[in-house]
Formats: sequence, C-alpha cells, structure tokens
Amino acid sequence: MKKIVQRLLTVRVASLFIFSVIILIPLLSILSTSFKTMKQYVMSPLQLPIPATVDNYIHLFVENNLHIYFKNSIIFTFFTVFITIVFSSMVAFACVRLGGWKSFVVFGVFVLGMLIPAQVNMIPLYGLVVKLENFVASVGWIPDIKFRDTLYGLIIIKTSVLLSLSIFILTGFMKTIPKELFEAAAVDGSTEGWMFYRVAIPLSLPAIASSSIFLCVIVWNDLLYSLLFTGEKAKTLTMALLMFRGEYESDYPMLFSGVVSASIPMVVAYLFLQRWFIAGITSGSVKG
Repeated sequence: MKKIVQRLLTVRVASLFIFSVIILIPLLSILSTSFKTMKQYVMSPLQLPIPATVDNYIHLFVENNLHIYFKNSIIFTFFTVFITIVFSSMVAFACVRLGGWKSFVVFGVFVLGMLIPAQVNMIPLYGLVVKLENFVASVGWIPDIKFRDTLYGLIIIKTSVLLSLSIFILTGFMKTIPKELFEAAAVDGSTEGWMFYRVAIPLSLPAIASSSIFLCVIVWNDLLYSLLFTGEKAKTLTMALLMFRGEYESDYPMLFSGVVSASIPMVVAYLFLQRWFIAGITSGSVKG
C-alpha cells in the first residue's frame, strides 16, 4: 500500500514538474528574446542572448515614449477598477439586503450582461457612444464631452462592461456574511449606509481584493475596447505594443521587451495583494 501511495506521489510530482516546464519555457523565451538584438534573434531565436543587451528597453522608453502609454494605462486601470468596485459593492450589498424576488431581479439584470460576449456588443456599443456624443453636442448647456479618444470616455465604457463580473463576485461573497450581524446593527439604530460602510465592506475586503486583481488584469490587458474607442491621444500600452507588429515583418525583440515591461506592474500588484487574493478565493468569493 505504501509503495502504491509513493508511486502516485511520484507521478503527481513529475506531472507538476512537466506542467511547470511547459508554462515556463514560453515565458523564459520571451524574457531571453527581450535582451537580444534583431540580428541575434534572426540568427539564433532559441539560443541565450550572448552578449545580452538592454538597448531594446532604452529604445522603448527614450525613443518610443513608452512611459506615456504606461501612464495612460495606469490611469485607465486604476480609475476603471476603483469605480467598478465602488458601484458593484453597492449593488452587491443591495442584492443581499433586499432578499426575495427583488434581489433576484436586481442581480439577474446585471449578471445577464455576462452572458453576452464582448465581440457581439461592439457595433451596438459604438453606435450608442456616437449617439450619446451627438446628444451631448446638441444640448447647449451641457459641456462638450467626447467618449472617443479620451481616457475618461474609455474608463466609463470599460466600467459599464465590467460591472456584471464584479457584482457577480461580490454578491456571492456578501451572501456568506451572517445576517445576524446586520440585524444586530439595525437594532442599534444603524442605517443601511452605515451597515454597508462599517459592516459589509470590512468583512468583504478579501473579495474586494481578489475582484480588484481580476479586474486589474482584464483592464490592463485590454486591447479590444482601446482599439475601438481610442486613437493617438489616449493610446494605452497594449495599443503601443502593436507598433512593433508589421504586416510582413515584426520586431520581436522590441515587442517582447514591451511585453516584459508591461507585465511587471501586474506581478508587483499580485505580490502585494496575494494574501487578500488567496483569502478571497478560499472564502467563496467566486461562488454564485
């Protein structure tokens, strides 16, 4: 019996090792290529960069102004995630407190948006944005607001798309909060707003952290909405990386240098929030 258990353990360890190697090989290849010149990459795409060079990273930030697109992506990601978490936590709290069919209707209306693929919404959403801009322009007393090729417009559009996912995650977690806590707060004379701020939010911090990381990755890697609604003025990091992709030729060392640079913020964010992220996952924050 012990031999069987030991063999199974060996098989599991070997399987995990093989799986890790399969995952790490592409990542190491990208990292290695980012330190090569174009000539080195063409001559030996799979060999180590000897000698290694950091010219690609220098060109990215000095000649291609990647720091500007970094700034745009940071602003876009931060405000989109912040606004999404604020509104989705309110809706999740309302779904929990309403109860009965009212909770089902409110929750269902928002979560139905998850059933529609983003690609299906592209044309209707673009048409809606154009009509909204025309309406604002036709009303004289409203300031001229542009939703296209502006960061605030992209933030509003992406927030509306991500609300469904965030509400789904936070509602599932808030339902695990004991109702007795809210009842005790109500007996003490607390308002719904006070219960939301002082009871629901502190207890939901793990779910908020895990949801924030999910949303950060989605927003930071967004390309579809950036391509559709922005141009040169509000170009994000993902759009900037397309500069190194050509129809007939691509500068892969520069492209992979940009990919490595773009991955660093998400890795750092996860390192700081991993405790909350794991707590949110294990506490049932993704249970519907």
